[in-house]
Amino acid sequence: MRYQDANFPEVENVGLIDGTLRGSVSIALLVAVLLIPTMPATMLIGLTLVAIYTGLTAFLSWDPFYALAKKSQPQPPTPASAPVTADLSRAGHAVDAEHKKAA
Repeated sequence: MRYQDANFPEVENVGLIDGTLRGSVSIALLVAVLLIPTMPATMLIGLTLVAIYTGLTAFLSWDPFYALAKKSQPQPPTPASAPVTADLSRAGHAVDAEHKKAA
């Protein structure tokens, strides 16, 4: 999973709860379109398109609008790891103390 996270960071941007809610809304809209015959044609088309969009984003776990919103936000810089350096000042004092004791 680490390889996938590192190389494909935006494969999924819809979480479990969001996906479940989207799937439920999609099914409810499709049922409403099928059971209410007196809706105007434009409303039927609009609700059907919204139902298809929410269903697909729930099924794929990826929303293009979420991806666009994430790219438009400024990303914080990744913290660089601190370089590993030897503290020579402390090591020098310890060596000097050992030499003084030996002498």
